[in-house]
Amino acid sequence: MKNIFIARHAKAEFNEEIDDQDRSLTSKGISDCKDLADSMKNHTIPQLIICSNAKRSHDTALNIISHLNKDIKLQVIDDLYLSSRDEIITMIESIDNQYTNVMIVGHNPSISQLVTACANNSDISKGDLMQLSVGMSPASAALFSFNQPFDWQNFRETKSSNKWFFKPL
Repeated sequence: MKNIFIARHAKAEFNEEIDDQDRSLTSKGISDCKDLADSMKNHTIPQLIICSNAKRSHDTALNIISHLNKDIKLQVIDDLYLSSRDEIITMIESIDNQYTNVMIVGHNPSISQLVTACANNSDISKGDLMQLSVGMSPASAALFSFNQPFDWQNFRETKSSNKWFFKPL
């Protein structure tokens, strides 16, 4: 079985004098990363986390790795910052199949669109689908699982199971 966590970066400061890519996490964002990581421990731990080069996405990934306290490979992809849903799917389809548990940390609107697309192609209940369709708030994450045999290259066409959804308080 392969698993993918799809997450939006944690809450970031807003300051018009700072370039959007350089925005840091707020104290709530850092706290939410810990809560997210603690909740992830009840499911599976990613072997690979892919994030954008934006500071808030990168810091979210680093905080999650720190709280999970595991040896997790971090891959920073510059193009993830402004990627569309379909571009993220293409990135997912290029993941090496040695990784069975992966996490994507990205930005709205594409992360919300990706989660909705995955949910629409899963066994999710209508109530849970409604919850996901409102969009991913900062530090929200969804876990989708794919039964064997499954290769990341077939991500777009393969039906998944929605295993978990996290939304910080």
